[in-house]
Amino acid sequence: MSPPLSTLELQWQISLDQCASATPVPEREQERLNWLQRLGILDTDFERAYDDIVQLAGTICGVPIALISFIDEQRQWFKARVGIDVRETPRELAFCAHAIMGREIFEVGDASLDPRFRDNELVTGEPRIRFYAGAPLLTPSGLALGTVCVIDRIPRQLTQIQRDGLQCLSRQVMQLLTLRTATQALNRQTDSLLATVEAHDYLMSVVAHDLRAPFISQVGLCDLIDAMLEAGDAGDAQRKVAALRASALSAAQLVDNLLAWSLRGKQAMQPQPETFAATDAIEEVWQVYQVSAQSKQITLTLSGNLTLNVHADRNLLRSILMNLLGNALKFSPPARPIVIDLSVSDRNEACIAVIDRGVGITADQVAALFNGEWAESTRGTLGERGSGLGLRLCEMLAKRSGGSINAQSELGVGSRFCLRLPQGPSQ
Repeated sequence: MSPPLSTLELQWQISLDQCASATPVPEREQERLNWLQRLGILDTDFERAYDDIVQLAGTICGVPIALISFIDEQRQWFKARVGIDVRETPRELAFCAHAIMGREIFEVGDASLDPRFRDNELVTGEPRIRFYAGAPLLTPSGLALGTVCVIDRIPRQLTQIQRDGLQCLSRQVMQLLTLRTATQALNRQTDSLLATVEAHDYLMSVVAHDLRAPFISQVGLCDLIDAMLEAGDAGDAQRKVAALRASALSAAQLVDNLLAWSLRGKQAMQPQPETFAATDAIEEVWQVYQVSAQSKQITLTLSGNLTLNVHADRNLLRSILMNLLGNALKFSPPARPIVIDLSVSDRNEACIAVIDRGVGITADQVAALFNGEWAESTRGTLGERGSGLGLRLCEMLAKRSGGSINAQSELGVGSRFCLRLPQGPSQ
């Protein structure tokens, strides 16, 4: 029979019993939780490097259960585990919640005799913990984020070699976490660099493609003027020179706009939407193609809602229209008109449909237009060349503008390309 407890011993026992159900909280708890959040380790998948550490911890200490545990605000979460199946437990049941209160190994020889743990569900029930030892995972400033811990179902005590080994493994976990943080930072920098390269390539593709059309048109007009002068038709040549001048001015304005756009660098990847009349952009682009249209005797007709406003990036819309109108001209036989129909969709979108009566394409080619499978350039009805990039660029630019584009075509009949963009309010 045990001797009766003294008054002091009884008070101490009562105090321990009252604290048994309480979860201790470190003084710098918020700072500790912030560190844990920044690491981004919680709720990640199992990883071989951490699994190897718990396997080694269990072997060194000769126990059936080993864990890498992190103490969150309300739970104990296991990054690696051996000997148990659960991935987390409530913080109030966690032995590790006591271990993070200090900087040295926290060891419990027999939990069933310890007032802090004897009524713990993990002691009275599965996994029936008796022995526990946890080495804190310490940040450089001394914050304990969790532990490398070992558990047994029978009482025991670690040897000094085992204690040293457990502390060594806790330091290795912190090294892995440091490496993880550095790798994540490097990945973010790499992603940023790739985005910058992507922006450069994207801009160069758009600029090169859009600049090609007006200059090819002007070269063709110069050839036509030469032929007129050789034929002695000075009057008609003079009119063509005026058309050339207008085309050159339009091209110069386009160059200025594209250069200003490209100088925005990576910001050019982000649209700068504004509200403006759709016909403004259409007329600006059509001016660039005036010479080519006249040489093929092709006219442009606007139909539908001519007061339609769009809410979009002017440069992106200009590039899309450059491609769609350029293709319509390219694949239309002489004297076949082109129509641009403006309307509002049932989703309240602004719809700009470019319709030609050209050579058309097959259903399979329509399906392949926007998925990158069909990128070859096809010569136009008068042998016009292209880059093969236009329609893929159109799709990319439409998406960046918050819109979409689709195509309908019939071989030998013509094509209809419909661009949908956010509609701007009436002005």
